[in-house]
Amino acid sequence: MIKKTISMIAVILMSLGFCCGCGDKAEPLPYNTVIVARGESTSDIVPPQEYSPFTDDFWKENLVSGIGYVNENWDPNDENSRPYKEYSDMPDRRIVIIASQEEYDHNFKKQTQVDFEKDIILVFMKGALVPSRISINSIEYEAPRLKFVYEVESTADYALGSKRIWIVLKMNKLEVEAIEFRSKYYKY
Repeated sequence: MIKKTISMIAVILMSLGFCCGCGDKAEPLPYNTVIVARGESTSDIVPPQEYSPFTDDFWKENLVSGIGYVNENWDPNDENSRPYKEYSDMPDRRIVIIASQEEYDHNFKKQTQVDFEKDIILVFMKGALVPSRISINSIEYEAPRLKFVYEVESTADYALGSKRIWIVLKMNKLEVEAIEFRSKYYKY
C-alpha cells in the first residue's frame, strides 16, 4: 500500500512538472537583445495592415522565394494566368538592418522607442509552409561576425499555404560586417 501511495505521488508530481514546468525563466539574450515583434504574414505581397508592423514598401522590397504570393493580376478567364506567383529569383530569407531613424520610419508603421546612437533593429524573415514562429536560441559575436541560432516552431499541425514568418530584434549596436542566421538544426 505504501509503495502504491509513493508511486501515485511520484506520478502526480511528474505530471505537474510536465504541465507546469519548473518555474525557470529563459535566460535573457546577450547584447540587450529583445524581441520587439514576431509573426507571420498572409500570402499577399502586401498583407492586410492588421497583420504587420511594417509599411507596404517594406513588404514589397522584401519578398522571399518559396512563397506562392497572391497574383493581383490574375485573370480567371485566361488559361495562362495563375492565382499565385512565385519569385524564385528572390533569396529564401532576408536579414534587414535598420540603423537610423530615417530607415526605421520608412520600414515601420508601428513605432518602438529606439536610440539609434546605441541600438539597431534587425528583421529576419523567411518562408514557411505551416503556421510558425521564430525563436532565438543563441547569439554569438566574434567581431566582426554576428551569428544568431534560431528555431522555427510550428504553431499548428496543418498547412495553410506558404507565408512569410518574421522576427524583429532590438539590440546593442556592435561593430559588425556580417550577420548570419542559422537554423538550430544546421550541421556545421
